[in-house]
Amino acid sequence: MPAKNVDLTIEQGTTFVQAIIAQDSTETPIDVSGYSARMQVRATHGSANTLIDLLSPADIDVGGADGMFTVNIADTVTAALTPGSAVYDFEMIDGLGNVTRVIEGAALITPEVTR
Repeated sequence: MPAKNVDLTIEQGTTFVQAIIAQDSTETPIDVSGYSARMQVRATHGSANTLIDLLSPADIDVGGADGMFTVNIADTVTAALTPGSAVYDFEMIDGLGNVTRVIEGAALITPEVTR
C-alpha cells in the first residue's frame, strides 16, 4: 500500500506531538506490536542533512493492535528550526527488518513570536 500524503505544521518553539495510525489497504489498523519506527525531516528530498531525525523508542512511541505510533518532538528541537517549508516521511520496521513508509508529505515550520 502506498504511503498516505499528510502535510504537517510544526510550530517553532513548541512541543510537537503527532499520532500516526498504520493501516492496511482496507484501512484496518495493523498490529504494530514488535515494530520500530523512524522519521526524518529535511529541507528538500535531496538534502544530505536532516533537520529532525527521530527513532523509536526515544522519540516515537509504538502502540500495539491499535496500529498507533506517537511522534514526540521536544520544544528545544523545534525552537532550533528555521521557519519555512521542508519534507518528511515516517517509516515502520517489522521484526524481520521489512520497512514500510506509512506517511509522507510537506512539513511547514511556522515561526515563533514569543521567546
